Amino acid sequence: MKKRIYTLATMLLIAMLAISPVYAGGVSIKIGLGSITADLTAWGVGNGATASLSAKGIPYAWCQDPGNGKLVPGQNPSQASAKDGEDLSDSGKGKFTAFLEGQPTFTGWTAKDFGCPNNNWTGTPYFVQWTSLTITIINSKGEWFKQNYSCTTTYTGIDSNNTPANTFDDGTISCTPAR
Repeated sequence: MKKRIYTLATMLLIAMLAISPVYAGGVSIKIGLGSITADLTAWGVGNGATASLSAKGIPYAWCQDPGNGKLVPGQNPSQASAKDGEDLSDSGKGKFTAFLEGQPTFTGWTAKDFGCPNNNWTGTPYFVQWTSLTITIINSKGEWFKQNYSCTTTYTGIDSNNTPANTFDDGTISCTPAR
């Protein structure tokens, strides 16, 4: 009797393992500057997926005095944001890739938004200190992956080519998953 139950239990276990779906998925993300970028690879997501990036940060800006033309740094600017999204492209063997680059948009910003004393001044952004980032992947079944990050951005004044520039990559960024 025990041998029969053992045989039946073994057959049942084998049948369950044979028909159980296997989930093997994940995401690898490399975050960088040039505005804010995420180079990601996802596997196990399925076809027809899209990835998106949403970030917030504090812009660094120069304020130009209309009277004497002197430049001073802006103080307490408004919060900047950036977004990007694209379809994941199949890179072979079930891996999908995307390169997302969120450019801060300053359309409609006034000099006061950049932290200048008043709107008679001219405000010009040159860097964004990114403080938060969200990466989302949506597949045919809905939200497949979502991760919020807390970011620390340091301004170095030198871009990735080691020259001062207004390309928003004059620094370093480190983001850790937020809880």
